[in-house]
This record gives sequence, C-alpha cells and structure tokens, in this order.
Amino acid sequence: MAQRLIFSKLIDPVASSSLLAVPVKYEDDTFGILVCIAMGAYRFSDDDKHLVTALASFGASSIQNSRLYAKVFTVEEGLRRSERLTALGLLSAEVAHEIRNPLTVLKLLCDTLGQGLSKNDPRFEDIDVMREKVIHMEGVVSRVLGMSKAQSGAFKSINLGEAAQNAVMLIRLKFEQAGVVAKVMVEDNLPLVEGNPGQIQQVFLNLILNAIQAMPSGGNLNIKVGVDSMSQAKMVVITIADTGSGIPQQIQNKIFESFFTSREDGTGLGLAIVKRILRDHRGDIIVESTGKTGTVFKLWVPVSQA
Repeated sequence: MAQRLIFSKLIDPVASSSLLAVPVKYEDDTFGILVCIAMGAYRFSDDDKHLVTALASFGASSIQNSRLYAKVFTVEEGLRRSERLTALGLLSAEVAHEIRNPLTVLKLLCDTLGQGLSKNDPRFEDIDVMREKVIHMEGVVSRVLGMSKAQSGAFKSINLGEAAQNAVMLIRLKFEQAGVVAKVMVEDNLPLVEGNPGQIQQVFLNLILNAIQAMPSGGNLNIKVGVDSMSQAKMVVITIADTGSGIPQQIQNKIFESFFTSREDGTGLGLAIVKRILRDHRGDIIVESTGKTGTVFKLWVPVSQA
C-alpha cells in the first residue's frame, strides 16, 4: 500500500504527460523504479522501451555489484580481524608450550632440593615457596593453552561440501574481478563431520583467497569434496587446486610455519592458522603437488561418529 502511495505522488505532478516506468530489479530484489517522462502526449516506441529496460537492468546490476563488493570487503576485514585474534592465540600457545617444559624441570628440582632437609630448616620453607610459585605458573600456562584450543562445545555437525559451496558463493564477486572460474564438486551422500562452522569457513576462505592471489591473470579453481574410504579412519577429504604459478620448492616446507610469508603484504599467519584449526578438528593439510601449472592442497577431517 505504501509503495502505491509513493508511486501515485510521483505521477500526480505529471498527470498530463506520458510516462514509462520500469522496475530496477535484480532477480528477486527490487531496488526502485526508473521513470522516463515525456511532456505531452507521446507513444513510447519499442526501442524506447528496450533502452529504458536496459538502463534499469544496468542500474540494478550496478547496485547489486556494489552490495556484493561491500559484502566481500566485510568478509575480508572480518577474516583479517579473525586472523589477528587467532595469531595472538597461536603466539600465546607457542610461548606457553615453551615455558611449560622448563617449569616441569624446576618443579622436579624443587622436590630434589627439599630432600634431606628438616622442616625446621629455613631453606625448606624457601623451597616450599618456590614449589608453590612454580605450580601457580603451571596453572597459568595450562589456562593459556586451554584458551588457544577450539572449544568442543562450539562444535556441531557440518557438511563440508555445503561449507565449500557457501564460501565460494560468499566471495563470488572476487572471482569475477580476478577472472577466476571456480567449480565445486561434492560427492553424493557426503557424511557429516564435527566442527566449528566459523573456523571451517575461515579455512576455506583463507585457502580460496590465497588461490585467487596466486592467479593474478585469472585461471581456474577446482574444489573437490569426497570420502577417503581407503584410510583406516574414515575421512572427508577436500582438494583445492588452482592454476597459478605454484609454490617455490625451497619454501614448500615452511609455508605452514607461523609468521612465514613470501609476500610483502602478507602476515605469514593464514596457512599456519588453517593447519592449527584442522588439527584442532583432528584433521590436517598438506601440499599434495605444486609446480608451474598450479598448486593442489589436500585437507581432511574425520567423519562424525555420532
């Protein structure tokens, strides 16, 4: 009803004129109305109608593209923010892990130093304080390590095929801008896995955006999702293959290391985070092959036992 009132207000001032109105529409979304007004009596020709319809279609496509671009920008910004937060967790976990082993040694030494001393010896009290502080530090380290891991309560049943398709759909404008053709092939009756949906999406987006950057002149990205029934533990396996320039052989064994990057604007966190997330999901990732014709990443996650 409100739309009719607005439209009637638009027409009233030019009631004595000729008017051609075409909806500015993209698929199921209507953004507005493109109105062409001719003063006085005028019969719009088929060419006029085709022209106005084409302009409305072009306008709708432009609006849709601007919305998609804004969405892609938001997704990438969210991914960068998530990477920074994950990086802090990653760094904290590595520092905590390095501290934990020396603390274990210190605790054993405290027990050794206390042997042979009477409880009235002032040194015994000092050693007891040392032991107490070491135990306190062990507790801090354990909490840091616990926070760095994915919370199992956030896990739910996920279809990795749908997750891959959703990630590609989310940044489809990015593919158009880069001249990259993406194809997702999912095996029928794919079993579910247990995982954190946000982290799984982060894995796919990281790998897909890396693949796009590896193909500055355009190319093809093929994602296959299926089941590896040959392995002892049933796994859902994903291969992500691009047609980029490949990864230099001398750095292939370093790409999953934290803070290692071959790009000037890179953080060296993307692939390290991907590997950490997959290992938290009892899975992993490897570079299956790479060369001048492109790179193939292979990742897997165990099938849900529920």
